[in-house]
Amino acid sequence: MRASNKLFLCFGIFCISLILFAFFISASGLGAANVNITIIYPVNNTEYAVNSLDLNWNVNITTPDWCAYSLDGGANDTGILGGELCYQETANKSNVNDGSCALNYSGNYSCNSIWAGGSESCTNLYDEDWDTLSFADVNIDWIEINYTKPANALNSSLWMIKDYHGYFNFSLTYGCWQQSPLQLKIISNDSGFKGYVYCWDGTDWNLLREGGTNSYVFYEEAMWWNVSTPTNTTLTSLSEGTHNVTIYCNDTLSNMGQSYYTYFDVSLAVPIKKIFTDIPSGNRHAIMVDGTFISLPTGKKYLR
Repeated sequence: MRASNKLFLCFGIFCISLILFAFFISASGLGAANVNITIIYPVNNTEYAVNSLDLNWNVNITTPDWCAYSLDGGANDTGILGGELCYQETANKSNVNDGSCALNYSGNYSCNSIWAGGSESCTNLYDEDWDTLSFADVNIDWIEINYTKPANALNSSLWMIKDYHGYFNFSLTYGCWQQSPLQLKIISNDSGFKGYVYCWDGTDWNLLREGGTNSYVFYEEAMWWNVSTPTNTTLTSLSEGTHNVTIYCNDTLSNMGQSYYTYFDVSLAVPIKKIFTDIPSGNRHAIMVDGTFISLPTGKKYLR
């Protein structure tokens, strides 16, 4: 349909206003994403006499999932988003092996009471000992675990479990990662000698794994948080002339944001700070170059 015909589908000023508003949103780059990025340095429309400049920036979201910058329309460089794996032994208390990424210990554990008693209790799954075991005593037993995500944690974080067959790392589904806190579940099935691992997506328990024979025996669980850290970088080996730089970021919902372009010039020639011409000095003229007077013969023309 031609654009000129679209107005015939609308009635009154209200519909026309909606069209104009939608056009403004599209043209300005604004929208539902709300990923706002600001380049602090270099300063827009500024000339620099060096060929190496810091790229300083910030973003309004606490958990960018991916960020990159592009210099002069070149390939995206992802060196501006640092990351680290940060270990958390249990959901509800600190451990000497924990990482240093502002972990939150407000999580909790709950399990039914049918687990094998004594040395095989379900509490062994969070006793910080990776050699003590837990398993079902009669039919199906379960334990539910809530973890509070630390700031800047990404959905690439991993839930680690040790069972009869060894250590396993589980990625959480998209819906499960959106829950706050994270809600995880382990089921030990005595009748089938199998173990099952789940996460809650707000509506259903998502099966992450059905284990093999004897996988119903569990030892311990923990989290590996993948924590993102937006970092500044340095633009090096800049040629003389005009340059531009922009930054892109995705949040964990895959919303994309882009900064405004910053334009700057690089000029490595030594600038003359001040020049004063036609200053009488007897029968001569003088100019000042960087604060020093230099006498010149009269009768000649000089660029002012």
